[in-house]
Amino acid sequence: MNKTHKKFTVRRIPQIPASIASKYAGKTAAIVHGKVVAGGRNTQEAIVNALKKFPKMKEWEVGIMSIPPRDGVWVV
Repeated sequence: MNKTHKKFTVRRIPQIPASIASKYAGKTAAIVHGKVVAGGRNTQEAIVNALKKFPKMKEWEVGIMSIPPRDGVWVV
């Protein structure tokens, strides 16, 4: 269920399988059509990688989710 706000849309966070979570652990994942399609070290890199796979999509159509690292410690 999506809720629309004046400036953005809030979407439900998809359940991410353990295999994908381990692949993108500690990174930012790009979500398109409810599936994780790309990742990167930061938001910009994840969006660019997703747009390479889906060139007709716009930046605001790509969802972003930070996947926590396996050990639970974020490196900044």
